[in-house]
Amino acid sequence: TKEFTQHQLNKIFWAAADLRNKYPFQSQVIGFLMFSGRRKETLLNLRWSNLTFDEQTHVDENGRKYKTYGRVDIPAHVNKTKVPDKFLITQNLWHVVEDLMKQREEHPWTRFVDWLFPSMRTPNKHQLRKGNENNTDQSRMKDIRDFWDDVKAIAGIEDVALKMFRNSYENKVNRNKIVKSTWDTVTVTGRADTQSAEKAYLNKEFTPKVKSIVTSVDEEFANIIKIRNIK
Repeated sequence: TKEFTQHQLNKIFWAAADLRNKYPFQSQVIGFLMFSGRRKETLLNLRWSNLTFDEQTHVDENGRKYKTYGRVDIPAHVNKTKVPDKFLITQNLWHVVEDLMKQREEHPWTRFVDWLFPSMRTPNKHQLRKGNENNTDQSRMKDIRDFWDDVKAIAGIEDVALKMFRNSYENKVNRNKIVKSTWDTVTVTGRADTQSAEKAYLNKEFTPKVKSIVTSVDEEFANIIKIRNIK
């Protein structure tokens, strides 16, 4: 049940950004953990082909405009619950995705690896090319343990765990004033904790209300990215 404070989230995000080049593709894992609330194990098993880009402008019932930039589909076989899940690419997540794409351009061999978070230990990187892609488990990032230890040291935070990102996200959803039902919470977080919501979980849709909720929750991170430009 333990969660990060907003101040801790700020410090963690920018500590991760400072380590971006020392640990390629790992600072963006932190961004996904923070802004989607999904499990680390799930995120590290995602592929680029699980992302669909579709920039849209929406208007909620109060006339507020907001954007979404696509979606991430989680296949059942990589999800702990063994059922498909999905989440929207919000403004904050879009900044993380853009930075991930930029770093992949800095490492051209990754264009031949479909994993969302490729491993720097991928063998024979110099041989990768069209027709000789490496999409085996060898080219997938397995963990971010050393990186996370360095983030905590830079941020000056102790006695915390990666699973707290999920707790923090879910608590932001539960406390959000426009969340009206268990169905809203399950759809945004991917949780299926209550029996009454299980059927809705299996058939959830991105309704205008859900898009408004996930964007409102995204904004509660206090515009972390706007505080400092990603280098």
